[in-house]
Amino acid sequence: MKDFMIEKREALGLTVCEMAGKCLCSRTLLEMLEESDRHITHPHIAARIAKAYGLSVDEYNRLVSAKHRTNKLPKAKKPPTESNLSVAFIGKYENPYRKYQKEASDP
Repeated sequence: MKDFMIEKREALGLTVCEMAGKCLCSRTLLEMLEESDRHITHPHIAARIAKAYGLSVDEYNRLVSAKHRTNKLPKAKKPPTESNLSVAFIGKYENPYRKYQKEASDP
């Protein structure tokens, strides 16, 4: 269990769903990370989560597998959106994070 993530999220006054919107990832992924010792397979997702939670390098390294560990936090890259996808995907792609972004921005 990664209690440091729960503590940081609660200190920000956010629910898991609101944090998912801020991280641009799924609520299920954050719940899995907070409640288990599993790792994130992609360092860009881990970087977005580290930035949103305000994690240190050591805490970031606890999120990723050994081959992705580092001595400084990588830059967080945003996932693809409708505006930057290839023309081939227009009309076929729906942003799966939109629901969480709306919930996080609601008063």
